[in-house]
Amino acid sequence: MHNETLMFVGKDDVAPLMFDATEIISVRSYDLKTTYVLGEDYTVVNNCIVLTENTRIPFFTLDEYYPSTSSSNAFGCTVSGKPYVYFSESGYIPNKQIVVTYKHNGDYNYYVPVDQSAEFDTTLKKLENKQSTKILFYGDSITVGCNSSGIIGIAPHAPNWATMVTEFLKDKYGTNNLTYINTAVGGKTAGWGLENVQANVIDYAPDMVVLGFGMNDVGLSMADYKATMKQMIDTIRAALPNCEIVLVSTMLPNAESTYYGNQYLQEAELQALADAYDGVGVAKMTSMHQSVLQTKRFYDMTGNNINHTNDFLARLYAMTVLQTLGQYAN
Repeated sequence: MHNETLMFVGKDDVAPLMFDATEIISVRSYDLKTTYVLGEDYTVVNNCIVLTENTRIPFFTLDEYYPSTSSSNAFGCTVSGKPYVYFSESGYIPNKQIVVTYKHNGDYNYYVPVDQSAEFDTTLKKLENKQSTKILFYGDSITVGCNSSGIIGIAPHAPNWATMVTEFLKDKYGTNNLTYINTAVGGKTAGWGLENVQANVIDYAPDMVVLGFGMNDVGLSMADYKATMKQMIDTIRAALPNCEIVLVSTMLPNAESTYYGNQYLQEAELQALADAYDGVGVAKMTSMHQSVLQTKRFYDMTGNNINHTNDFLARLYAMTVLQTLGQYAN
């Protein structure tokens, strides 16, 4: 495991690793510039990183993480007796996190994305033949890549997950004939996506569209969400009959925040839609995130502590989409 992220809320917090570690190779700051020392900064107990008394590893105090007064860094909290939870779109939260690289026993007990490459045969064949190919990403701030270190301008300057997907495909197929387009806009809903699909998707005439709407549709009924996404698919297909479509279900928001709602129900609606079309599949990021949350805490993997990825969760997004495309089938 390379650079798994962890964060500590309170100095006595204990941070579990995703896999059973057999050897810790390094524990570093998020920007990769500082290496922490076993026995001096941390210990390992029951597969968890534990802070020492004189640690240099950063951590949130409980009062900072759960502020009692309103501010630009306070978001509504659902925990009893705690009106707010800390929120920031800057690099403040990632710079409180550390990254751990380690060897592990290889046991994998998390969600495995289903290879749906048969749905995307046309695009994949164009890549294999090094023909001109366009992949367009359209969605909300998660698809923009908000809080990826390269987007907010902090080290280690990792790209957003959509760029990771594109660059992997370029490298795998040895092609410079793949065009990356990202028309996602932060804060937008599926309804906005439908209203703007002509200018933001159809006018570019992509071979494949990766749609990532859902996080901001918390107030929308599942019937309306499904209907809106169906109309978006139908509108794209009416103009671009051969366009293949990847529907990306959303990561979950912080369950302690007032942003948490019905996002976890959307994935089933997206799958029902995909089942009704050829050339449409679902990259089940909701299932992936839910699975990993069985071991890791939300704040270990977030960039803003409410509804955005950090670099680690962005990598999980990229790998989930790529596995859906059949690129990690082995």
